[in-house]
Amino acid sequence: MVQVTIDASEIQRVISNLGNAPKWVPQTVHTEMITLGKKVNAIMRSELGQHNYTSKLADSVTDEYNRETMTAEIGPTAKRGQYDAGLIAQFGTAPTRVPWIPIKRWGEAQGLSPRQISGAWLSIATRGVKARPFLNETLQRGDFQAALEETANKIGMRLAAQVFVPSGVIGVATTE
Repeated sequence: MVQVTIDASEIQRVISNLGNAPKWVPQTVHTEMITLGKKVNAIMRSELGQHNYTSKLADSVTDEYNRETMTAEIGPTAKRGQYDAGLIAQFGTAPTRVPWIPIKRWGEAQGLSPRQISGAWLSIATRGVKARPFLNETLQRGDFQAALEETANKIGMRLAAQVFVPSGVIGVATTE
């Protein structure tokens, strides 16, 4: 008789480390998410750098990873007076009373004539600041998409490999 015999001990060996998943899954995710946060930080800085005459907004981008929620938050922290500079850049503003000196500095950095600078100041005062949706542009960039895919692949491959390790955690450095 021709038959296939399957020995359950091999299946048990393969899945024996699954009981340790609460230890190695978070460590793997933490490592890769922290790395992703750093990559997205650089990508967002690059995107913001295209819209500003100084680097203050781009230089203010931070990345923080929350181990409990397993979420990375990346964004600018700069202020314009009491206002969030990132929100101003992303959404623009309504007409506003705007100080002359910052607009003059911006215009000079752009190589504008005094008349052009006055026109820009008047435009902001009467129409507001134009939106520069850097967040949308960041999310649509190819390098952002590649960073997400690379992170997902690394997490998936490490988790798959970890299943076959009889005990312990592989490929992850930890201070815990």
